[in-house]
Amino acid sequence: MMRQAHLGRSNLWLLLGIAAIASTTTGCELVAAVDRTQIGEGGGSATGPHGVLGGYQNGQVFGWSFISSQAEPVRIRVEVDGAEVGFPYAEDPRADLLELGLHPTGDAGFHLDIEVASGSTIQAFINPIDWELEGSPFLVP
Repeated sequence: MMRQAHLGRSNLWLLLGIAAIASTTTGCELVAAVDRTQIGEGGGSATGPHGVLGGYQNGQVFGWSFISSQAEPVRIRVEVDGAEVGFPYAEDPRADLLELGLHPTGDAGFHLDIEVASGSTIQAFINPIDWELEGSPFLVP
């Protein structure tokens, strides 16, 4: 389950699963949670695809994905309201994936800089196998 939430400057954190936290000038934000249930039975087979569409924030679609049985980064097809808008590679560093032992290098994050209108639907798939990421579709608030 993916949720975006501004967490403010609180020193008390109650998070379900594991989270990637990004510091901002106004505090911290939960940018994409990594839930262990998304790996294995919930996220694909032990040798198959895994990934999460984390959401959309500050003009950027973001998430992570990989296929366990292949070393090279996967390419993600991002669609907005059914139209293809970009094909980023999932090769951005994600310390949370590395620390949890979910990916050998942690380099499985992706992002796409694009302006998306409120009310739009974003979908993300591993290209070309058309495996839809967890958290997809995502409705832009």
